[in-house]
Amino acid sequence: MVYLLKKIKLWTKEEDLMLRDLTEGFGGRNWKKISSSLKIFYNITRTPKQCSERWKNYLNGSLKRSEFSHMEIEKMLSLHMEYGNKWSKIANFLPGRSSNQIKNYFHSTIRRNLRKFNFGRSASEKLNYSSFKLLENKEIRNILLAGKDVKKHFFMKIKLSDEAYEYYRKISQNSDYFICKSRDDYIDNYDINLAKKERENYELYIQNNIKEELNENLYEELKFPEFIPQTEFEFFKSN
Repeated sequence: MVYLLKKIKLWTKEEDLMLRDLTEGFGGRNWKKISSSLKIFYNITRTPKQCSERWKNYLNGSLKRSEFSHMEIEKMLSLHMEYGNKWSKIANFLPGRSSNQIKNYFHSTIRRNLRKFNFGRSASEKLNYSSFKLLENKEIRNILLAGKDVKKHFFMKIKLSDEAYEYYRKISQNSDYFICKSRDDYIDNYDINLAKKERENYELYIQNNIKEELNENLYEELKFPEFIPQTEFEFFKSN
């Protein structure tokens, strides 16, 4: 089936109910069948991927909506050391958590801790997020993934070692990357030359896809307060 989605719309409550009924009827496995059934019976055009992600990330009744527990966070950090940004694989070890929830947790945590660490520091002391490779350094990792309860004044007392800053500079200089939000459920680091060549395609991607995600994020913010949109991580060049 060819899907011509000229104008991608926000999922409505009625569509959610229809998708829920079909998913439960088909056992949540045959997304192509579920997608085609939406079109045949309800005249709703949604791709199999859209149906799958909507169910797995928002409608699945087994999903937990509470904040991550301390045990879950410790497990995520440990699994991230082993699997990196393979969010779906990490989610397999955390019952009731979706890959989207886990990915959002890492992004929001890093963003929050960067603000805390950089507050009041000179330009030469500040950290700019450029790559998940930064997490391979223990000092930087402890800063970027610190718990939500760690206060700003604690970050202000932290002084990175010369070795940690040298590692940071090395990653920043050798990884002149554009950070792009991948459609394959992880963050890809594209070489700058390749990124320049693909910029036109990426801008087209934004036009066709980001609008849908922004709309869904707005809807989910209203429905699930704990959901944190990560739009600012979608595209920027490292300093």
